[in-house]
Formats: sequence, C-alpha cells, structure tokens
Amino acid sequence: MVLDTLVERLNPDLIYEIDVASPEFKHNWIQHMTEWSTRPPFLRGVEQHAAGPRRSPTPMRWRCSPTGSGSRSRSRANRASSGSTSSTASRRYPQTDGVNHDRLRKLANPAYGPGAMRKFEPEIEAIIDRMLDALPTDGSVFNIVDVFSDHLMVQIMLDGMFQLNDEQRAIFNKMREVIPLATVLPPGAEFPKVYVDAFAATKATILGLIEERRDQPGQDLISRLVNARDEDDRFTDVELHDEIFTLCATALQSTASAMGGLLITLWKHPDQLEMVRNDRSLITATVEESLRCHGPALFTFARFALEDTEVAGTFIRKGMVIRVATAAADIDPVRYPDPLRFDIDRNPQQILAFGWGPHICIAQRLARLVLNKALGRILERFPTLELADIDFVPTYRGQVGEVVPDSIPMRIQAQPTAG
Repeated sequence: MVLDTLVERLNPDLIYEIDVASPEFKHNWIQHMTEWSTRPPFLRGVEQHAAGPRRSPTPMRWRCSPTGSGSRSRSRANRASSGSTSSTASRRYPQTDGVNHDRLRKLANPAYGPGAMRKFEPEIEAIIDRMLDALPTDGSVFNIVDVFSDHLMVQIMLDGMFQLNDEQRAIFNKMREVIPLATVLPPGAEFPKVYVDAFAATKATILGLIEERRDQPGQDLISRLVNARDEDDRFTDVELHDEIFTLCATALQSTASAMGGLLITLWKHPDQLEMVRNDRSLITATVEESLRCHGPALFTFARFALEDTEVAGTFIRKGMVIRVATAAADIDPVRYPDPLRFDIDRNPQQILAFGWGPHICIAQRLARLVLNKALGRILERFPTLELADIDFVPTYRGQVGEVVPDSIPMRIQAQPTAG
C-alpha cells in the first residue's frame, strides 16, 4: 500500500498533528482531554516517513489513528509485530475477541473475583501499613511517589499475591521499567536490546513459575490461575504466560498512576479532604471521583478497523489504528456537568477508567480495593498529612497513554506530645 492510497479520502480538517508520547502532551493532558471530550472522532497524524516527500510511492510509514471519546469500530484480535520478538502479551490478551476471549475471561475471572480479593485483603492491608511505617512524621518534606505510590502495587502484587523471591522480583521490576520503550517505537522499528533481554528474562521466569506452582500449588494468584478450570478446559502455558505478563504490564504502573492521581486530586481540594476525613463512608465515592478526574490511563489499547467505516462523520479506513480516549469520556460535560470540578458527592457511576464491556480491566476489583484500603489507612494514620505546596504543578511520565506523577511533595506535620 502506498501513502496516496491511504490519504485519498481522509478529511484534512480532521487530522490533528500531535505526539502523544511527548512531555508536552503529558504535561497538558487535562487540557487535551477537555478538548477531546467535546469534539467528534478525529485523526491523529504522525509523520514516520523520512525517506522522501509524503507523496513518494514508498511503503506506508505515516499513520492516522481515530481518537476521541466517541471513536468506535469493529476491531481485529491481533496485531503482527515487526520487532525482534513476538508481540507482547499486553497487546495480545486484551485484544482477543469472540469465543476465545470469552473462554479466557471465564477461566480467569474466579481468580480476580470478590471472594478471591477478600482472601488477599489481610496481606494487602499489612503491606500498606508496612509502607506507611516508613513515612517521616517529623514535618520534613518527602516525595510520596518514591516511598509509597510508585511501589504500592509492586509490593502488593509481586510480594503478596505472586510470592516472588528477590531474583524473580528484580526481573519483573526490570520489565516494568522498560515497557515504556516499546510504546514509542515507530512502525517497523526494532525493539531495543534492553527490552528484548528483559522480555526474554521475564518470559523464562513466568514459565518457571507456572511449572513450580503446578507442582507445588499455594494460595497465591499464580497458583489460582494455574489451577483454574472450567470443566475439562484450562489455560495452556502460553495463555498463562500472557495472562501473568499482561497483569504485570498493566496493573503495576496503572495503579501507581491512579494512586498518585488520588493523592494529587484529593489533597489539592482541602474542603473535599475534610469531608472524607470526617466521614470515612465517603472513601469509595472519593476513589471513584478521583478515577474519573485522574484515572490510570488516558486511552485504551490500540484496536484495528476490520473494514472501511464512518463514525460521527469521520471516515475510517480498514486497518487504521483506533484508540478510545476514556479519560476524555469521563469528563464529558454532557454526562458530568462542570466535569473538571472534583466533587465526591457526585459519586459517579459506570466511569470508564478501567474500560467497559467485555474488555473491562480484569483486575479492576484489585485496583479499586488497593486504592480504597490505601486511602483509608492514610486518613486513619496521618490526619496532618498535607501537600508541601498546595499550588504545585505535577509533571508526568509513563508509557504512551499513562500519566504517572514524577513527584508529589508532602509532609506530615508533627503532632504535639501529651504532657
């Protein structure tokens, strides 16, 4: 396919040139999502072709992807990788559709269900308290991202739910660090060696864990997945690898983003903070409103149009990348009046922070449980926790589509001792 064939019917007025991996985009993500929330689906143009002018008859390297809160299209289950490894599980499992997707979800759901989560609650609470024990209480300023939010799910999942040893934990953490490198590659580019090596090490570790937990099962999450059954059906080793890898590739960093967003959003609104301090029954509503305003991701995994179609006047060609901006949908003023106002009395229902429908995040109960437990323990233990500067402007990092705070300077005012 040559470039002219692709752009022939695309409306240039709907092409929006923006680099969603740039620091500028992350820094101004709220402004971008606010704009996207009220506009119809549009095309994101990214110039990837450097060999000649745009109209030269070379293979397609420039792509447009429909974006926006209303973008929808039927989508392809798999994307062929052009890098040095097979496509990663984080691209495969969430993009599986139809009967096989339903089968995989049916096998995995019990491991993430309410009953399973209740069994992990004591360990989750213990890990949260151990981490909070390390916070300074003498009034000194500390970055709560470094000592708490960025490592919260890492410890809960890798230590508590996976029960990994030090070597295994280090391998998973390395994979977490390099995943963002794979999200900014231009089409056809090779995966960086550090990513390839980390992926290979993680794959070998996961397959080893599967074999180990099959021989000596425990109460950990990996054992639950290894032993998942639906009559005579069970996960294959490849499917188990994909499930475990996907969980780590998404949950570890996305929950760090959501926890950081909760700390920023709630503590920048002292009136709302005081409300939930005085009434802990508002914790769940507070978490949901924070997820609406500052959720774990800006848009969904990439999908691919199976046929030429049109959505709200935007023409979409077969094979084009589709991304739905769930963060923009959650601040749609039609659904949420005054959407940028943080209001825990709003108690929003059916927000899209973890997706919706068949592809809703399978670990969303875990993420919500952790956020609720963490907020409850912070409020209980540190009534004088505050932002060092309530007017500070956060900067963000993370893979494409994530906004993980770099730093949140806070302090716990020392309380006078009795007597």
